[in-house]
Amino acid sequence: MGATTEPCSACGAQTYMLRHETTGKFAPIDRDPSPLGNVVVNEDGTYRISTKGNPAAQGTPLHTSHFATCPQASRFRRNK
Repeated sequence: MGATTEPCSACGAQTYMLRHETTGKFAPIDRDPSPLGNVVVNEDGTYRISTKGNPAAQGTPLHTSHFATCPQASRFRRNK
């Protein structure tokens, strides 16, 4: 995969900063897979949202948006 990890500037967790495969918007994605995840990291370094029931995601590790897991996520919200 072409993605590199970088620490979150707020909490220090290792994340990927990936571009959505359709919209092109960047988002921080937790590096480590999660059983609660819904993000598929594509081989080309992009990501997409999926569901566990989606056949395309079966057997593929699912990740989580770091916005959902960062204890300091409120620092990055645009509407405070």
